[in-house]
Amino acid sequence: MNDGISSFLLREDLDRYDPERFLDYKQSCVLAMLECLDHYAPSKDAEFATYAHHPIGNALLRCRMMEEGGSFSSLGEYKMVRGIAWLYNESGKSGSEVIADC
Repeated sequence: MNDGISSFLLREDLDRYDPERFLDYKQSCVLAMLECLDHYAPSKDAEFATYAHHPIGNALLRCRMMEEGGSFSSLGEYKMVRGIAWLYNESGKSGSEVIADC
């Protein structure tokens, strides 16, 4: 898990080593894993890491969302805004064109 969190932080340009930040992210991931345990059914032939992958990713994004300090009503809204920003940066179009395309 430590390597995954470190990779996420590096990918997000949060590469400055900050033990408190790392611990916040790690605690969020552990909480997401514990919440997944309630609904995990080993009999369905899915490994736990595969089952918990999406909730752990959301936990990492939620931490980043809280650090950015925006006023987002949900993680879904945050993901949508980040997606639009990515499209804007990659497309070379104006902001209104990108929003109209979404």
